[in-house]
Amino acid sequence: MRSNRFFTLLLAASCLTAVGQSGVCNYPILQVPQVVLLEGNGVWLSATSSDPLIWNLDVVADSIFVTSCGIYEVQELIDWGNGLITPCAFISVISVVSEECPETLIPSFCGEGTVWDIATSTCISANTADINNDGCVQLNDLLDLLTAYGDCGAEESAWQCGNPLEYQGYDYETVQIGEQCWFAENLRSTHYREGSPISEVPLADGAWESAIQGSYGFCSIELGAHYNFLAVTDQRGLCPTGWHVPAKGEFFEIFNLVDQSVAAAHLKSSVHWDGIDSFGLNVRPAGTHRGSYCVDVDDDTRLWTSTPYSAQNAWNMDFSTGANYLLSHQNQKYYGWSVRCIKDTE
Repeated sequence: MRSNRFFTLLLAASCLTAVGQSGVCNYPILQVPQVVLLEGNGVWLSATSSDPLIWNLDVVADSIFVTSCGIYEVQELIDWGNGLITPCAFISVISVVSEECPETLIPSFCGEGTVWDIATSTCISANTADINNDGCVQLNDLLDLLTAYGDCGAEESAWQCGNPLEYQGYDYETVQIGEQCWFAENLRSTHYREGSPISEVPLADGAWESAIQGSYGFCSIELGAHYNFLAVTDQRGLCPTGWHVPAKGEFFEIFNLVDQSVAAAHLKSSVHWDGIDSFGLNVRPAGTHRGSYCVDVDDDTRLWTSTPYSAQNAWNMDFSTGANYLLSHQNQKYYGWSVRCIKDTE
């Protein structure tokens, strides 16, 4: 007999039918292939049986090649030999299915409460709450679910402000302040958003003043990097996708939430500085880069805005030890100062 060239699924319900004289072909009917998946240009169908009694006899079987979904009958002729018993024919009824088959061709032999699933080539529960596929949703389904709980990774929940945000291998703390979402620490990235490196300023006199491209340097990795204004405004972006360096007006949205005379105190860290940190922005003294030196590391922080003042100067926010008020300055764009990121508005 020609070998089967198709994927088959053995099911308990048989579609094998005996045709001939009554009682002639009355032998135990075992499981037979009755569902095949239509693949490629088509599949070969052949009548088959797993009964060793039949396969010890002379069997003549049809084989047909089909190219479309449908329900097909394939005959195998059993000859018991010696003319003792009249030969009889067995017909295998084979369903050929695919994801494109009309629903009327989907096999209907699945048990109660289950339906045929083409993707997995098996019968599955018609009710997703029926965990054990017994056709009934009951306590056992809940127990099965609880037993399996934790075996698979839980679906990751959507990110929201206040959760850490991973960017270029580091998890930044974030904080919601009014309608704004901020980084709660200074940026420390050494690459632009799309991956190209930012130029590192060498330790040499006049290096920051002479830089002609976006540049960075560190006084302390923990306190973040210092950037010149060319890096702040580079079109490749310092902050993650969906975030940006805040404009001057975006800083003032926070200041408008508090008494202006003590605005700096509300934003400075209460752990690492002399503030009360009302919102969790956690501004810490990070110093600045001037010339080739780190200065005021314990006493001062300047945060760049993305707002230019002139061809040479841009706006920054100045936090200092002992000062509860906040100053906004316009200074030379070549200075190295800290950067915070703020989330784009929807």
